[in-house]
Amino acid sequence: MSTLSRTAILTLLVLLSAGSASAWTYRGNGGYAVVCYKPEDTKTIASAELLDLYEGRTIRAFQIDLGPGPSLSERLDLMLKRLEAFSPKRAQRYREQAASFSNEARFLTGVDLGDIGDADPIVVPVGCKPKPVVNQREPEFPGDPRYIVQSDIWNALDENSKAALILHELVYRELKQETSLRTRYFISIISSTEWTNLTALTYFDLSRRVGFTSEEQSGVELDLNRLFDRKPSGIFRSAYPVRDSVVGLYGQDVFTLGIEPVHFFENGEIESLTISHVPRRGWNGFQWQSPYGIWTVGSELRFWPGGTLASGRVFLDTEAHRAVGSDWEAELGRSWNQSLGDFTFETYPSGALKTVGPTEGTCTVENTVVAFSALSNGFELYESGRVKSAVLKADFKISRNGKTIRLLKGHAIELDESGRVLCGATEDRRSHSSRRECWP
Repeated sequence: MSTLSRTAILTLLVLLSAGSASAWTYRGNGGYAVVCYKPEDTKTIASAELLDLYEGRTIRAFQIDLGPGPSLSERLDLMLKRLEAFSPKRAQRYREQAASFSNEARFLTGVDLGDIGDADPIVVPVGCKPKPVVNQREPEFPGDPRYIVQSDIWNALDENSKAALILHELVYRELKQETSLRTRYFISIISSTEWTNLTALTYFDLSRRVGFTSEEQSGVELDLNRLFDRKPSGIFRSAYPVRDSVVGLYGQDVFTLGIEPVHFFENGEIESLTISHVPRRGWNGFQWQSPYGIWTVGSELRFWPGGTLASGRVFLDTEAHRAVGSDWEAELGRSWNQSLGDFTFETYPSGALKTVGPTEGTCTVENTVVAFSALSNGFELYESGRVKSAVLKADFKISRNGKTIRLLKGHAIELDESGRVLCGATEDRRSHSSRRECWP
């Protein structure tokens, strides 16, 4: 035997042994039906019902209700809308996968899918058998279908069972469990009137019991395998996002690495979230319309109740960003004549800019244009947009009670909204240091 032949055979044996080690990747998994045959002809199907619905009806006394819609698609859509109320992103994924089900399936008649072995049914009626309708496995070679469907049984199912079977396959595709018992329970409850009794708390308990490893709140997919904190009502206080998951902010999709936890307000809205800014991977934060132009914002974000952005970091493509206010103008991202790159900011609940830095520029102080330069939090605005405090870049003189007072550079001055100095640093001649003084 040639070396090439030995190598090929050895490779094939390795692939086969690797496949047999995983029930999911080799043998396949799929949905079962309770198939009943005609007494006079044990090979002719008299009726068939998805095992999930049969167990729901008989064992759990669930009332199956998939609405009055006559079509399979309407009944599937009803289940996805029920899911959407608690898990919108999961429902959207299932919609996309359901749309491609027929393209990923191969319908075969006159075939036996064998005993897939993942059903382990609790009970079946006398004269009937649990039979696999779909064998699902990850496509291994070009042309492989994801789903092999036994057409004879499929055609015997009613529209309820067909719709529920498709959702069964999508749930099982996500869970990848050795047995379909949990998937069948989930399908039986989402197909029934029992679903209307679920709350955020009881749905979360159902999700954990079924085996979902993630859930979502306020558009953030949360990793249930890591530490999280929940209120008794079921609302998350904090949790880690799923790694590399997508979050929608201001109509844009952004990414989170899942390194820092997300914190939520009491009503479940996002309080703080860290998003990724990795341009080489195409992760560029998001574009935020600030009062002074469009900024690329990322890193740790904080929000006000209601969703207004409270703070963040702005990433610059240039050395600085120029901004002009009513009584000031500045280059954001610069300080003391040097470009320091990115800058941070805070806002008021209205969205008006509150602090920004590093920054340097000029502002009007007591009718005089004064240069300022500040690091991260040395430049503050009133909600009106006028300067509230700034760090002087040079000494500045003011007059109070007939005296001339020299305010020291490198120290912050506080202004009222008219631009009058309220406080500043002066020289203490005795200690040869600075002291803070205020003039009401």
